[in-house]
Amino acid sequence: MTLKLAQADKIEPADLKALSDGLTAHMAGKGFPTEWKEFAFFARDDQGTIRAGISGNSGQGGIFIRLLWVHEDERGKGLGQKLLAMAEAEGLQRGCHTAYLDTFSAQAPEFYPKFGYVQFGHVDGLGPNRDLSRHWFVKRIA
Repeated sequence: MTLKLAQADKIEPADLKALSDGLTAHMAGKGFPTEWKEFAFFARDDQGTIRAGISGNSGQGGIFIRLLWVHEDERGKGLGQKLLAMAEAEGLQRGCHTAYLDTFSAQAPEFYPKFGYVQFGHVDGLGPNRDLSRHWFVKRIA
């Protein structure tokens, strides 16, 4: 068999599923649980428009916060903190002991340490002017 390496012109969902299935099978073969369960919480106004929200998934004892966003007009009112607490509570309900996330320097890396998150890594020199950085945070919730 000859393997051919090539960049995909279009990323097909089925191709990404093949990668995911391969990793899942690998983890299962090592005896690790393979179920990941998504979550999301939203704050909506009277018209049903999303003004803030948080989403992610849980598995392997951790809850990953993929997205946390608060509309500019709603910031500074404790909404982000409430959403973060809701995600952590959901993680505890699912048997998680760790919460983790990442954010960019242009977003809110100073937000998370206020609520017990500890930075465990970062990459500097990103963005078109190399003035952006990405930060990873973790918190033990149980």
